[in-house]
Amino acid sequence: KVITQAPSSLIDVGRAKFKSYSGKEEERFFINVADFGIGGEVVKKVNQSRMRRKTSSYMRCLISTFVTYKNKKVRIKIDDEGLPLDEYMIGAISNGRIFGKGMKIAPDAKLDDGFFDVVLVKGMKMLEFFRSAWKIYTGTHLSHPKISLIRGRKVEVFAEDDTGDVLIEIDGEQVGILPATFEIIPRSIHVKGYL
Repeated sequence: KVITQAPSSLIDVGRAKFKSYSGKEEERFFINVADFGIGGEVVKKVNQSRMRRKTSSYMRCLISTFVTYKNKKVRIKIDDEGLPLDEYMIGAISNGRIFGKGMKIAPDAKLDDGFFDVVLVKGMKMLEFFRSAWKIYTGTHLSHPKISLIRGRKVEVFAEDDTGDVLIEIDGEQVGILPATFEIIPRSIHVKGYL
């Protein structure tokens, strides 16, 4: 009854083009969040875990990944404007607000505004990260000096040659590696429900 009475809305969809492990160009569509960096590593580990449906398993995988993770040197262009080369722990191309078992990575993102909220987290030491990690769950992390938010319609990300493979995760599935291009397709799918 609730679903049948819910309003119908047109929402944006993200399109991702990226490299598969075999080197072939792939394309996927997403509604929520695509990310590169530690997120892809964690999802890969979670998916390999027998306990992957438990929040504690996700946190365990996040912590164990963080211990060995090396930040990735990447070049980013948002709407054809290049950002300086830097080392990032994670870059989240967000159409939706929440990912990773409740993290409010892009607390003000809207599914129907025609923009991605791109959240970039520069490299942090473990203690610094875990001191502020709880803020991601409350959506109050954007004031951290190593976290930035940029809105855009097209995001291109390239790994530097010496940085190794940088994994990509799309809506909870680890799908491939950089380079990748993410584009928003505004108001392109009908959904029934409350946004």
